Amino acid sequence: MPENNVVAAEINVSRPDGEVLSPAGPWSRFFARAFDNCLVCMAGFVVIMLSGLEQAYLERHSFLLCWLLLSGWIIIEACLLSVFGATLGKGILNISVVRSDGGELRYPQTLQRSLRVWLWGLGMALPLLSLIGNVLAYNRLKRVGATTWDEKGGFFVMQGPIGFWRIFFFIIAIPLVWVGLVLMSLAVQLVRAI
Repeated sequence: MPENNVVAAEINVSRPDGEVLSPAGPWSRFFARAFDNCLVCMAGFVVIMLSGLEQAYLERHSFLLCWLLLSGWIIIEACLLSVFGATLGKGILNISVVRSDGGELRYPQTLQRSLRVWLWGLGMALPLLSLIGNVLAYNRLKRVGATTWDEKGGFFVMQGPIGFWRIFFFIIAIPLVWVGLVLMSLAVQLVRAI
C-alpha cells in the first residue's frame, strides 16, 4: 500500500483550478500509454529514416528499433512526469500522476516508476511478457485500486473529466500522426531519389 495507507479509489484530488480528479480507470490508463508508445515509435522511426538508414534495414529490424525506442522512452517519460505530472497521452485523457503524500514529483521517483512500468507492466516490451504484465496489472488495479509500481512508489494516477473534445482529439490524433509519418517517409524517399 502507499506510505499513508490510503487507496486511490478512496480519494479525490483537486487541481489548483478547482477541477476534481478521481482515480483513473484501467482502460484510460491503457489507452494513454498505448498512445504514448505509438507516438514514441512513430517519432523515432521518422528520426531514424531522416538519419539515412535504408528502408530494408528498417523493415528487417523494426521490432528491435521499436524496443530500443520504448526502452529509451523510460527516461523521457520520467522527465515529463516530474515536470508536468503527465505525458501527452495522459494529458489528452486528463490523467495526472500525483504523489500519495501530496508532495512534488521528483525525477528519481518518476524514473523508478517508469522503470517499474517498463519491467512489470510492459514486460520489457516483449510480446508475451507484455500481455501477461498488462493482464496482471489490470487485475490488480481492479482488485486493489493501484498497480504495483504506483503502490511501491507512493503514487496515485488520477483523472479529471474527459469530455467530448478530448475523446474526439484522442480518436483522430493517432491516424493524423500515421498520415504524418507516411508523408515524412515519402518525402525522405523522394529526397533520396533526387
